[in-house]
Parts: sequence; structure tokens; C-alpha cells
Amino acid sequence: MTKGERIKEIRLQLGDKGKKMTLEEFGQRLGVSKNAISNIENGNRNLTDQMCKSICREFGVSEEWLLTGNGHPWKSKKEDVASKFALENGLYPMEESLIREYLNLSDHDRSVFRKYLKRVILDITAADEEPTIDEKVASYRAELEAEAANSKLGASQTGNGKEA
Repeated sequence: MTKGERIKEIRLQLGDKGKKMTLEEFGQRLGVSKNAISNIENGNRNLTDQMCKSICREFGVSEEWLLTGNGHPWKSKKEDVASKFALENGLYPMEESLIREYLNLSDHDRSVFRKYLKRVILDITAADEEPTIDEKVASYRAELEAEAANSKLGASQTGNGKEA
């Protein structure tokens, strides 16, 4: 089955009350003409990445199924949640994939993952609180300068040193 045939199959399953969705209705939801949809379904035009993503987002279609025919035609609820969240928040595909994979973890694996993240965050926080070598050098310089200034002040007050 071609990509165009899979799109037609989806369109025909999407109508209200047992009616098939027309080319015009399908195209309107995607912001294109019925001719554009007809050309893709009939193989006269290639399915663009943008159109593929629009169909998947608008109708809850699995992108893998639409592109390859593998798997189930409809996204799972978890995929819908991840896709919607990614779209609303302008996430990159990798970020969306991370969310989707997290949602697919078992409760136990999520718990293990959260504990791991807490350890990583604590380690990062602790590392951020430790002064850098430059900060340590600057602090030591300030101490030496303060000590030198105090010794000059002490010497000038006792008369043993020259005033600046």
C-alpha cells in the first residue's frame, strides 16, 4: 500500500456518523484544496514532510504507519499527549521523543529514572556551589591584599613605617 493509499484509507474512516470524509473536508482541516489531497492519494504528488506531520497531528495518525505501513494507523493516547505538548511548547523532535519514551516506561522504571535524575541534579548543584579555581585565586589575592594593607596601616600607626 502506498502513502497515498494509506491517506485515502484514513480519510474514508474519519467521516461523521458512518459517512466518509470528503476530499474537500479533509483538505479544509489541513488548509489545502481537495485537488492537493486527490493528487497525493492518486500518487500524482509526493507527500511532503510538512503535509505528513499535519495529517498526523490533525487526525491522530501514526507517522510511522503513514510513512511505512508498519504498526497501527492511529496514535496511542500517550503519543497524542506527547505530540500535543510538543506542538504547544515548540519542542524539538528529540524532546518530544524523550517525553514519549518516558510515558511508555512502567511505574517502576519511572521511579528508578526519577531517582537517577535527582542524583544527577544534586551532583550538578553541588558542583555549581564549589568555587572555581579562578574564584579561589581571586579570593586568595584579596586576602593577601587585605593583609598587606593591614600591615602597612599598623606600621604607619606605630611610627615604624612611612606613611603613604
